[in-house]
Amino acid sequence: MGIDRESRNHNLERAAFPLAAVVASNDAKLALLALAVDPGLRGVMIAGGPGMGKSLLARSFLALLAGSSNDRQAFVEVPLGVTEDRLLGGLRWEHALAAGERRAAPGLLAQANRGFLYADEINLLEPKVAHIVVSALNAGEVRVEREGLGIRFKSDFALIGTYDPAEGELDPSLQDALGLHVRQSSPLGEQRTELLRRVEAHDRDPVQFCELFATETARLERRVREARGRLHTVGIATDDRRRLSLAAMALGVEGHRADIFARRFACVHAALDGRTSVEETDLEIAVRWVLIPRATVSGAARAASSTRQLDQTGSAPPQPDAGGGSAPESVRDLILKAAACEVQAGLLDVPLSL
Repeated sequence: MGIDRESRNHNLERAAFPLAAVVASNDAKLALLALAVDPGLRGVMIAGGPGMGKSLLARSFLALLAGSSNDRQAFVEVPLGVTEDRLLGGLRWEHALAAGERRAAPGLLAQANRGFLYADEINLLEPKVAHIVVSALNAGEVRVEREGLGIRFKSDFALIGTYDPAEGELDPSLQDALGLHVRQSSPLGEQRTELLRRVEAHDRDPVQFCELFATETARLERRVREARGRLHTVGIATDDRRRLSLAAMALGVEGHRADIFARRFACVHAALDGRTSVEETDLEIAVRWVLIPRATVSGAARAASSTRQLDQTGSAPPQPDAGGGSAPESVRDLILKAAACEVQAGLLDVPLSL
């Protein structure tokens, strides 16, 4: 019976909407691939307006996980309005009443151990709930204390969050805790029509629809597996490390966590591209997705604003001043290029009609 249930669950994962079938959305797709390669990035935050397919993207990550890893990895969703008890866990009252002994039941954070936690409209979580999630993300465990019972659950997970910035700002603790922050642009014209067609086709027959994208899905899965195996061989030059740190300083990024995320992601990006050394394009996209979203100084704020303008209009924005000109020229150039860099054309897309 247990084997049958496991087989059914695996089939459901494989029938989830394929990441390869999501139209456009190259930034978000690449960020999710990077997280699959290295969960040490701690998570991906996807921002965008309504109707942009943010939740579809996040859930399509489930299908990718099913085929790109030998380990069964959890994918747990956090509902809006979730309670503290549901997150942390509590007592199994049925067991206590039947057997006369108290036993703790793991909550959502513990269920996501060695896997991924997903929260839609994450900016609307209660501040206390957001802080509980961040604490578990940072500590890798949760402690439950109920009715005199104290127990620790392992809770080593990466977080995927989606939200609409127009509905409220992201909690600063979440902003700092996750490595990658991308803005999802809305599919336009033919792309939007095609995305809706694909969603309807998947709803009618998930298994048959996934078979249409089996080749592209296998390619993405292979890309993740190969990048994961290659990652430990990727090198980053000392000067490139220095430039990322100087870029963080020029942008007014607080703390050292972002520097670490930026170096880590630059290596992952190189591994996904089949290389064993970090190049300029890896640094640019690391600055764009890791450092610019954390910018605090005035020049950096314009860099973040320019990034949003490029995402929304597709036109080149006015260039930011990269921190007021105090950074070395090579660092200023890196920031300016990062504000306008894009995922390589054709890197992840599949044809609109299959």
